[in-house]
Amino acid sequence: MRSIAAGMAIALVCTGCNGSSNGGSATSGALIGLHSLGVNAGWELREMAPLTGSSTLMGSLTGADGVGYGISALDPLSGHIYQVGLQGSGDALITLDAATGQVVRVVPLDIRVASIEVDPLGHVLGLHWNGSEEELRAIDPVTGASTVISVVPELNWLRPGMSTADLGAGIYYQLGTEATDKGIRLFAIDMLTGALLHSPRLDADVVNIEVDGDGRVLGFFWTGTREELREVNPQTGATTFIADIPGMELLEPGVSALDPVAGTIYQTGSSWADSELRLFTLDTTTGALLGSPVMDSRMLNMEVVLGP
Repeated sequence: MRSIAAGMAIALVCTGCNGSSNGGSATSGALIGLHSLGVNAGWELREMAPLTGSSTLMGSLTGADGVGYGISALDPLSGHIYQVGLQGSGDALITLDAATGQVVRVVPLDIRVASIEVDPLGHVLGLHWNGSEEELRAIDPVTGASTVISVVPELNWLRPGMSTADLGAGIYYQLGTEATDKGIRLFAIDMLTGALLHSPRLDADVVNIEVDGDGRVLGFFWTGTREELREVNPQTGATTFIADIPGMELLEPGVSALDPVAGTIYQTGSSWADSELRLFTLDTTTGALLGSPVMDSRMLNMEVVLGP
C-alpha cells in the first residue's frame, strides 16, 4: 500500500453497512485501514489517533461481498481511496471519498487483480494474471473496464497486497518471484509504459514495503527472533538494517502505511507476550519507536492520505 502525505489516521471497520455518513471528515490527512467484523457485516471508515490507538467513526460502506486483504490505493489528486473487493463471483472496485467517508461507487471489474496502485496522473493500475503471464492494466474506476498496458513475463507470482508506488519517479513496486527462481524479488515497473526497470532478488525476505518522501523503499524483515525495519535497494536487492522494533514479533501482512512529511511509518502487530493488537509508529530515518498503543479496531488496510 502507498502513503501520500502527513496527517491523521483513518480505518475501515466492518459493522452494519448502510452506506451512510456520520458527519466525520478528514482534514490534513488520514491513515486508512480496513477491518472486518464478520461475514456480510459491512465496514466503517474511521479516523485513527496513532498516539492513542482510538478511532472515530466517519462513515459506512456497502455494495461489496468482501474485500481484498491489503489491496488498496489512494489517489492524492481526487482524494479517493480505491479498494478491491468481491461482488458475486468476481472482483469489484470500491471507490471511497477519503474526506467524507462516503462510498462514491462500487463497480464489477472485468479482471481479477491481486495488487493495485495509482499513478502520478491519477490512473488506477492493477496486476492481473491472464493464465500464463502477469499483465499491468489500467482500470477505469467508473466502469470497471481494464486495458492492457504491458505484459510482465518475468513476474510469475506476486504477493497479494505487497506493493507500493513512488509517485515522484512513477514506479510501481511489487514483491514476487520469477518462474525458475522462487527467491523473493522486488519488481520495479514504469507506471506509464509498463516497462520492467529492475527485478533484483532480495537478500532478505522483506514484507509490507513502503516508499518514503526521499524515494527510499522500506520494508519489514523477521530475522527468526526479532522484527527489523530495513531499507531496500531497488536496483541491487540489497537491504540495509535501520533498527530493531521492540515489542513486535507478529506483524500483520499488508497492513502498513507511511507518512512522508512526518517521516513516520505505521505497522500493526503484536508480541508473543502480549496478544493485544497495536499500532506501531516508527521514525523512517532512525527506526525509533514513537508509539505502540493498543488499537480499538483491527485494521486490514491502511493509507496515509492528503486531506483538503
